[in-house]
Amino acid sequence: MTPPCCPPGSLPYLSASSGLGSPSSVPATSSLPPLPLYAAANAPSPASRVVLVFTDVFGLDSGNHRTFADELQAGLPPGVAVLVPDVFYGAPILRPWGGAYLPEKVGAALGFLGMLWRLRFRHKPDGIVGGTVLGQLLPHLKKEHPGASFGCVGFCFGGWVVGNLLSMHCTAEACTVPQFDWGVGIHPAFNVERVHGREEMDLARRVARPVLLLPAGNDSAALKVGGEGVRAMAETLKVEEGEVSKEYKDMEHGWVTRGWGADGGLVQRRQREAVEDVIAFAGKHWK
Repeated sequence: MTPPCCPPGSLPYLSASSGLGSPSSVPATSSLPPLPLYAAANAPSPASRVVLVFTDVFGLDSGNHRTFADELQAGLPPGVAVLVPDVFYGAPILRPWGGAYLPEKVGAALGFLGMLWRLRFRHKPDGIVGGTVLGQLLPHLKKEHPGASFGCVGFCFGGWVVGNLLSMHCTAEACTVPQFDWGVGIHPAFNVERVHGREEMDLARRVARPVLLLPAGNDSAALKVGGEGVRAMAETLKVEEGEVSKEYKDMEHGWVTRGWGADGGLVQRRQREAVEDVIAFAGKHWK
C-alpha cells in the first residue's frame, strides 16, 4: 500500500540532507500560524524574481529538499531567490511512528486513514493554495520583494500544488488569473485531485501558465507525452507536447527528493539534469 499520491514502486522516505541556506518564517495571519520558510544559500533579499519550491508528502525536514533549493539557487541568475515554504506547518502528510519511519508498506498501512484525512480536509485546494500560498505567503513575499515576479517548482504533492497555482479558477462572479509566470512539477501527483472528488484531467484542463512536468517511469501515463493530460495542457498553452512533459524513464517516483546514490551515480546525474531542466525552463518563461 502506498500513499494515494504516489504510484506503486515509489521511493520511500529519506532522512534530511543538510542545506546551506537559512530557516525563517512568514508572520502569522488571523487564521494561520507562522509559516516556516527555508531560504536557499545566497538567496538575495530583496529579489527581482522568486522561485517557490513545494515539498513532497514527507515535508521540508526530509530528503533532498534543501539541497535541491541550494543547487537551483546556485544555477539561477543573480537577483533570483529560491524559497521553500513548509505548507504543512511542521506536520507533514506522512509522519514518523515512534520517532522513526516504519518500512513503507507497514507505515503506509497504519497511517493510510490519517493520510487520507490530512489530504482531504487539512490540505484542500482552497486551503493550501487559496489560504496558505495566495492568502498568507504571497502577500508577505510581495512586500519583502517589491515588484518581483514568481515561478514555482513542486515534488509529488507539491506538483499538485504547482498545477493549482498555474490554473484559472472561475466562479459565477469572476475568474482568478494565476499569479505565477511558470511552474515545474517533478514526479508530480495530479491524482491528488481524486481525494477531492475530481480527476487529473480536471486540473490539467485548467492549467493556464507555462508548465513543465518531469514524471518518472512509474508516474501516471496521463502526464507523459501522448497522455491525455499533457495533450490538454499543450492545446491550452499552444505548444508541442514535448514542451509540457519530459519523462525520466529510468527513474522511480521520488527520485529527486528521496533518491540517493554514490557520487556520479545515475540517480545523482538525473537529479542534476532535473535542476538544469528547471533552470532552462525558467529562463524561457520569466516575464
